Order: sequence, then C-alpha cells, then structure tokens
Amino acid sequence: MTRKQLDAHLKRLGACTEATDWVAKTKGTPAQLWAKCPDPRWLLWLTGHAEVDRKTLVLTACAIARTALQFVRGGEDRPRIAIETAEAIAPDSPAVSTKLEAPVAAETPAMMPKTAARPSLAP
Repeated sequence: MTRKQLDAHLKRLGACTEATDWVAKTKGTPAQLWAKCPDPRWLLWLTGHAEVDRKTLVLTACAIARTALQFVRGGEDRPRIAIETAEAIAPDSPAVSTKLEAPVAAETPAMMPKTAARPSLAP
C-alpha cells in the first residue's frame, strides 16, 4: 500500500481528523507509520476495520494491552493474566468471535477524540 492509498483508505473508512492529520504530517511508509503510531487505539480501530479474522484482532488487542502493563502496580497480576487468557483462547475459541461481533461491528471509539464517550465492551 502506498501513502496515497493509505490516505484514501483512511478517508473512506472515516478515520478521525486527529489520525489523518498525523498520517499526513508524518514521514514514512505505511509500515513505518504503523510502527511509530502514537495512539494504539488507532491501530486497533484500523485492524477492526480490516479484513482480518477475529483471532488476529484479539491478538492485536492483546499486544496493544501489553504495552500498558508497565503502568500496573507491582504485585497486581490480574491485567497480565487477563491478557494471557485472551491470548490462550483466541486461536481456538468460537466464543471469541461471538463476543467481539457486536463491539467490532458497531462504531468503535478507537479513532474518536479522547473526549468522546466510549461504549462498554461488556456483553
């Protein structure tokens, strides 16, 4: 994908102005932009709008969540365990697809302004 194609793709998907402005002013190939993206919510939003299977989407969300583990208080294992559990069931569980169907199909908050209301991902 070229930069021009990426710009058109983001516009077609309705990406937020903050994300499209960042893409427009940041140098690099689409792969380089992905690697240096300042907001992981944008990456998850884009993955959710791509033609990828739910396993890939879940594992992408887990990889993004892992970046936040550095902020978890020492001795607090629940966030890490939750990520590991999601990673463990992602390859085999049909429940993963079912649980994610509604939130992913809905308008996702990932590329909305940070002040926007965020829907619950609870079933």
